[in-house]
Amino acid sequence: MSIQDTLIRPITALAVRCEALETSASIGVAGRRMLEEGLPFLPLLEDGNIIGVVRQQAIVTALAQGMDRNDPVAPLRSPTPPAIRASATGAVALRKFEEEQVDALIVMDANKRLLGVLLPAHLASAPEPTRLPRVGGMATPFGVYLTDGVHGAGAVGWHLAASGALMMTLHLIAGVITTQLLDFLNVGALSFGVQSFLLATLWSLLFLLGLRLLPLAGIHAAEHMTVHALERGEPLELEVVRRMPRVHPRCGTNFAAAALVFLGVSSAQWLPDTEIQSLVAAVIALGTWRPLGSALQKYFTTRPPSDAQIQMGIRAGQALVKKHESDPRTWAPLMSRLWTSGLPFVLAGAVGSTLLFVALAEWVPAFSFLKVYL
Repeated sequence: MSIQDTLIRPITALAVRCEALETSASIGVAGRRMLEEGLPFLPLLEDGNIIGVVRQQAIVTALAQGMDRNDPVAPLRSPTPPAIRASATGAVALRKFEEEQVDALIVMDANKRLLGVLLPAHLASAPEPTRLPRVGGMATPFGVYLTDGVHGAGAVGWHLAASGALMMTLHLIAGVITTQLLDFLNVGALSFGVQSFLLATLWSLLFLLGLRLLPLAGIHAAEHMTVHALERGEPLELEVVRRMPRVHPRCGTNFAAAALVFLGVSSAQWLPDTEIQSLVAAVIALGTWRPLGSALQKYFTTRPPSDAQIQMGIRAGQALVKKHESDPRTWAPLMSRLWTSGLPFVLAGAVGSTLLFVALAEWVPAFSFLKVYL
């Protein structure tokens, strides 16, 4: 909720409701009520009329001067803050705070009966948003998909499948360009191990560069930023989500980085003992996957999103919160969680595009060169 929305609301929706203390109430009861209601003072009532308030500071002073918790609060009375009608808006209250230079307003109904207390903080504070402790998500060419493990929101199944198909297509294009580039550089005289290393490195680099150039990288960043906002309990508003980090510690890029490091080190044939080499590769991957994954996210798999892309994430986040609030379960069976993760749809899109390329390579002569990549 923006501050503009707050200022047009009636203050009865913003103020803290409270009941006045009778002047015969004890200091101890007054202190307990203030603590329970979170107010710096309570109105004092005598013969049905508000005659003043008792403040926390007055209680401190009274106790320091030797008064007891069981003594009445009546001697601690101080002047009543200005009153305001319950039908007034937040804007009227804000103007009254500024004109009167007070720290509170007494909220009264049309019959001058006490309804509650309004503090300046009530005008400034944002409503407590729903906090989702652990959120996952995926970027698709058509928007953001988010899940809390039980519910899914945002992009739909065929959007996720399109994401898988796009990634597979980009991977294939990167492979074709890589082999053409290595043929142009005439690396045939190099050892097989070096050729394999160059092929894997250039292929991965071109894939990442292509991903960075696609709008999908911006949508991926918007997904991360929305997840950060949800997990931190921040409001899903553009100016808030815009300042969230676009690197997330649970991004799949981190796990891809671990796989790349392991495969690269273990397949380089730099030690005679392949078992020791695999062990060293695993140790290096475990020690570098997180910082490397964060670097890959920052420079390749995400890029600063546009406001329109952030809004994709916000809409998905709002839909997820709505589903969670109507069905606040936090656990689901394994197969249900797997389905809700969106991964089956992404894999289906990747497999489907691969089968399409296989068919093209088999039946269309112009695409027969693809056979070596499939």
